Amino acid sequence: MDDNEIVQLFLRRYERALNELQIKYERLCRSIAENILKSRTDVEESVNDAYLKVWNSIPPYEPKSLAAFVAKIAKNTALDIYDVYHAEKRGRGDIPISFDELGDLVSNGSSVESGAETRELLAAINGFLSSLSGEKRRMFVNRYWYFYSTAELADMYGIREHSIIVSLARTRKALKEYLRKRGFEI
Repeated sequence: MDDNEIVQLFLRRYERALNELQIKYERLCRSIAENILKSRTDVEESVNDAYLKVWNSIPPYEPKSLAAFVAKIAKNTALDIYDVYHAEKRGRGDIPISFDELGDLVSNGSSVESGAETRELLAAINGFLSSLSGEKRRMFVNRYWYFYSTAELADMYGIREHSIIVSLARTRKALKEYLRKRGFEI
């Protein structure tokens, strides 16, 4: 079943929509949750919660890209669960590290004050990502969206972990310069 048909099932509030969503996107949701949570029971909870959030979001929202919509909900749900179980006092894992790597680039220490500023920043980051080669873009997205560790990325791309670390550092530096040239305070 294609995405538009699944969205129509949600809009009509047919429970079959959840079954079709699970058939098509369970692997994606699980992959995202596993990269963040690393615990089978937490992954199960996260994926089920994500399905419920999709159910509660459609309607009123009608996503243009169901895959992106589901991935975003799956990621945010997994991060919420991660926050509950891995507070700062319990130690730091890969997720805080990947956030720390990007933190200086997308925040100048103050919160984004308006939705317009957030949209401008997202548009600039998307513009930067579209300027990268396919491999560099996938590597960046896999690290900072899907939270793959640098070791996992090294296995995925068949190169040394140090090369991944260096490539990501150069990409972050290029992103920082790209954002500066577009008037963002970094």
